[in-house]
Amino acid sequence: MIIAKGNVSTAEGPVPVENLKPGMLVDRGHRARNLLKIEQVQLHQTLHFERNKDLVLAGNSLLFTLTGLRSAISLKGVRKAMNGRIQMLFEGRKMQEDVMKIKKEEVTGYRLTIEGGKDVLVNGYDVADKEEGVC
Repeated sequence: MIIAKGNVSTAEGPVPVENLKPGMLVDRGHRARNLLKIEQVQLHQTLHFERNKDLVLAGNSLLFTLTGLRSAISLKGVRKAMNGRIQMLFEGRKMQEDVMKIKKEEVTGYRLTIEGGKDVLVNGYDVADKEEGVC
């Protein structure tokens, strides 16, 4: 997944994405996995949240919503996501209503490669990256 801004859940607690280091254990839905690699990449489109303002993801991120794993881009056209409204699974067990917006902007993001998984908890939301082949 590619994260531009946010705190990733780790064995040591929440860590800003820019401070992550290979070898750290990151949380994938209450299962710690080894962070193998972190790379800086340039994003041209980002995903922002109204209620989770400190979280910015790649525009093509996959979100773990109340109705299952959904692409942020495809959700824009879904009737249930009118005006970007979504129901996110929050910290794995709760539900949080939120509003998402996809913006065209140039920012630095961080691509995470995680052993045995393609998703991670960031600011309480479970997210993945479409580029990684999760569907």
